[in-house]
Amino acid sequence: DVYKRQVYFQSQTNKQIILITKIMKTTHWMMYTLLGATLALTACVEDDKDLSQPKEPEKTTDLVIPDDADWTTTRSVNLSITSPVATRVAIYTDESCTDASLLTELPVSEVAKNIRLDVAKADRALYVQYATSKGKEMMNIPLNTASTRAETLVKLPENVSGFDTNGGEGAYRYQWYPAKGETATLMMEDNWPEMGDYDFNDFVIWYHAQAIFFDGGNGSKDSYDADGVEFEITFRALGGYLPYRLGLQLDQTSAKYIDEVIEINGNDLVKMELQNPGEDAPAIFIFTGTDQLRKQNNGGTFYNTEADHQIAANDLVTIKYRLKINCFNSLERTKALWAAAISENQNFFLQKEKNGGREIHLRGYEPTAYYSGSYAGEAGNNMRSDIKYCSTDNFVWGIKVPVELAHPREKTDIMKVYGKFRSWITNPNLSMDSPEDYNENWYKYLDSSQAIK
Repeated sequence: DVYKRQVYFQSQTNKQIILITKIMKTTHWMMYTLLGATLALTACVEDDKDLSQPKEPEKTTDLVIPDDADWTTTRSVNLSITSPVATRVAIYTDESCTDASLLTELPVSEVAKNIRLDVAKADRALYVQYATSKGKEMMNIPLNTASTRAETLVKLPENVSGFDTNGGEGAYRYQWYPAKGETATLMMEDNWPEMGDYDFNDFVIWYHAQAIFFDGGNGSKDSYDADGVEFEITFRALGGYLPYRLGLQLDQTSAKYIDEVIEINGNDLVKMELQNPGEDAPAIFIFTGTDQLRKQNNGGTFYNTEADHQIAANDLVTIKYRLKINCFNSLERTKALWAAAISENQNFFLQKEKNGGREIHLRGYEPTAYYSGSYAGEAGNNMRSDIKYCSTDNFVWGIKVPVELAHPREKTDIMKVYGKFRSWITNPNLSMDSPEDYNENWYKYLDSSQAIK
């Protein structure tokens, strides 16, 4: 009897275990079914989005910017040119040799002429035009994209025609930035060292530089009277509340070499003033009166950043000044003039209210001697220690572009205005098959509905 009871008990226990197991399996099946239905419904609600993909950045400050992104759109090229006879050449950035793409005109001879030119990073060649007995011919000079510091040798062929370069027009050298018929753009954010909204319209200018040198061998002192560099600047936008004004330091040009600052095309509001005449230090200029531009807002809050209060092109303030640097019998003055014509040495910045106030420069540029604050103290822990005006996340507060650039409307992130901007800054070394697709050409992809043209 005892044995029978044990068997019966074990049998009943097994039945209960089997029943419980069936219930658990049924419960699990129902749970999985419910979970599957929930996921299906979620997928429908999310319009079949792949939830495994990261969210797309919606603004510039969401981007992850690599350390090798230097935020520059131009580079310098060093050329050494020789000719079997004294002649004159012109150097262009496009094969059709249009006037708009002309970088320089200069006399050359059997003695090497060393020059440095600024070109857009997207440019892959320069074109040297010279005269022959059959007319004008051209040499194609490929540019090494890996390095532009090395000197490129350019030797003109034997069939080049001679040209008297000892006097007259042929003895002058002309150099333009970004090119004879082109205009560059400077765009600034004014919230340094804090991150801005990256509409890059807090201070915007278009500018053009032209340098003139007398390169003749037998010129008198009067022949050098035209030596100097001209700056033409159009104030395109002031979209910030803070009272900043524009400044320019010529990093490699001493103020003592500037003989005179001549107003060519002036304006009652804005003036270009040399702050340290005669000093043996980099020349520093301040553009006074820009605070008055904020009052010329066409009924808006800011100067030319709001779609409903856009200012007509003819009403934008434009000034033109010539910095006279006579180079007669002075190699040092000649070097100072050459340096002033190079974009890399043109250190544009914003200065708060007056000399000594806070300064905002482009990436890698040093503050001026007038900056009385402690850069390290004001920058705090947000800035890289090895590169000035560059955050630890590699963000900047200003960019220069070698074209006339439409700026974003107020509170419109630049990434929404220029479709390739994100690709350019997050993939700076990405190579494309077609020059038009180079990331360096990001400024050619404009959504005009989001910009002030």
